[in-house]
Amino acid sequence: MSGGATGTSKCCAFLRTWHSPETPGYIYDAAASGAIIVTNFFLIFAVTELATEDAGCDPDSDDVCTEHVHGLRPSNIMPYIATISGLISAVFMPIAGTVIDHTPFQWESGIISALVLTVVTLVQGLIAVPDLWFLIALLQVLSIVSYTVHIVVVTAYQPDFTDGLETEEERQAEFNKINAAGVFATFGTETFLIPFFLAVGAIGGLSTAGVSSFAQIFSGILVAVLFYFAWDARMGTLKKRPQKQQNAEGVNILTCGFKKLTATWKEINETNKGLAGFLIAEAFAEAAFSAFSSIAIIFMAGQLNATITESFAVILIVLVVSLPSAIASAKVMDRLNPLYTTIATMIYMAVCCTLFGLIVRGPDQLFLAYIFGILFGFAFGIYYSAYLSSYMMMIPNGSEVEYMGILQFSRQVITWLPPLAFAGLNRLLNDQSWGLYVLAFFFTMAALVFRGIDFAETKAIVAKLNSERLEGKDFEMAPGKASQPDELRTALGDKSSMSLT
Repeated sequence: MSGGATGTSKCCAFLRTWHSPETPGYIYDAAASGAIIVTNFFLIFAVTELATEDAGCDPDSDDVCTEHVHGLRPSNIMPYIATISGLISAVFMPIAGTVIDHTPFQWESGIISALVLTVVTLVQGLIAVPDLWFLIALLQVLSIVSYTVHIVVVTAYQPDFTDGLETEEERQAEFNKINAAGVFATFGTETFLIPFFLAVGAIGGLSTAGVSSFAQIFSGILVAVLFYFAWDARMGTLKKRPQKQQNAEGVNILTCGFKKLTATWKEINETNKGLAGFLIAEAFAEAAFSAFSSIAIIFMAGQLNATITESFAVILIVLVVSLPSAIASAKVMDRLNPLYTTIATMIYMAVCCTLFGLIVRGPDQLFLAYIFGILFGFAFGIYYSAYLSSYMMMIPNGSEVEYMGILQFSRQVITWLPPLAFAGLNRLLNDQSWGLYVLAFFFTMAALVFRGIDFAETKAIVAKLNSERLEGKDFEMAPGKASQPDELRTALGDKSSMSLT
């Protein structure tokens, strides 16, 4: 066990004391994620502006460009790329889970995916080179898929961070701290980098593409350093893991993940309806949250004619407000039901998105976007801590890695749908506010499904499963055989028999 620094202030002490010495690696990785996300924001602006110019429209005009380039409206290019990326990511999720579970290469998978992210980020620095913008935009598919795989690998480490904590209260408190700190690291990095990149652009007189190019190159170097600190085992951060599941003869490593995903979902649906409902609700929630930034940026640039500085000012407000919210979320969840916190966040975001689309209709109302930025910031800081803390208390001990795999699959399976719906409605109605209404619909669906979960009953079911698990049996996945619930319940603490999707 590692101790934290002494003499720290009460408000921030929880960010510096950890049960596991590997937890700082998770935080470094979360900071790297923040840098990558920021580059995506700038890339959206650059691609949309360059596409608008190639389509023969004036990027500074108040009118929405309805011309086409490469067969698409400029405002629809990045949403379609997000749609394709989401579909590919959903396919790769079970494969990534199988590699983590059925091979000894979890740590190596984290290194490789981090390397791909770093290289792609640096290469996308060529966005300012004439006639390359569309190829650079297509590289975003590789970036998003690599990022998704990387998140699966990193998240699979988190259950080990509470090894040795015996009570539910201790585990809950530790997960609350870890998740709050991860959100703080991600949003904190974004909060620092956005004004820094804008300042460099203003001082250097850079174009939108020029700012994006600088952001890609600088962030590529930064994430390389952060990934090194996160994944260098010599520093005591994220370390190599042994193979968790032995393979029966004849098992196909590429199809095993899909078989086990089906088997795990069948088990959950039969034994724990509350957990099944949570996974469905989280699919809607993450689909909305993952599409929020790109849709909001395109809405502000197209509908409100916001400049890159004005749009990023709104995003910066969201991030600044999210930081104290992220810190406060750990304390709030120590006192309140984290699931109720998640439900309230869904309802809140649905209302805010609807009002944003209805009230803010043109460039003369841009000032209202700053106010909504404050409102959105409260939810962003709380949600990412609350949903994961809720989930970690709804899954049985000894199968955390397996269940984190199916969670990540659920969170990716329909992320392509909001961008696709937005692109279709935008093309049909020529009104980008429909993107916000699409988000509101997904948040509302998430709230309704979350609301049907009995948190106390679900935790009682998990407690019973944990008791039964003490007498469980190890198993191997035979070719073509779907594992049964009893077989999935491995001995408590026996990591070699844990399974993933």
